[in-house]
Amino acid sequence: MAEEDRIKWDRKYRERKETPRVNSLVRCSATLARHPGRALDLACGAGHNSQFLADLGFTVDAVDISPVALAGIHHPRICTLERDLDTYTITPGAYDLIVDTYFLDRRLFGRITAGLKPGGVLLFETWTVDSKRMSNPAFMLERNELPQAFSSLTTLSYSETDGVASYAGRK
Repeated sequence: MAEEDRIKWDRKYRERKETPRVNSLVRCSATLARHPGRALDLACGAGHNSQFLADLGFTVDAVDISPVALAGIHHPRICTLERDLDTYTITPGAYDLIVDTYFLDRRLFGRITAGLKPGGVLLFETWTVDSKRMSNPAFMLERNELPQAFSSLTTLSYSETDGVASYAGRK
């Protein structure tokens, strides 16, 4: 499955026409985390969030399955890691900030929480069941799912608007 995923995402990044932008949740909330500090960007894609965080002073581990996506990331404070998130191990207690935008694998929820340092911040944004843009229910959150899934964190902000859930929480 990992090889099929890699091929699919490599093709998407080769064919991508739009210029990636920094996610608005990341842009507005990254400074909630201690910085300079250590950040993890899960399923980072072309690294637009990673580069923004590195420019803020974070040392970033940028993880994605696609070497095509990772090839364009060049920043002295970013370590690119070509990994399949199905098998990737998040180091417990390692991160001041973890970012997950538009990648949903519920099996990672516990590992994400464990990966945060005390006081660390999670920024998570993805599609909900109300989305008109996503059709696969496996990749869509239920209403109010993120605050429930990360109930051990203190919710700093949460919204569901236009089929998108945006969550910020602190360990």
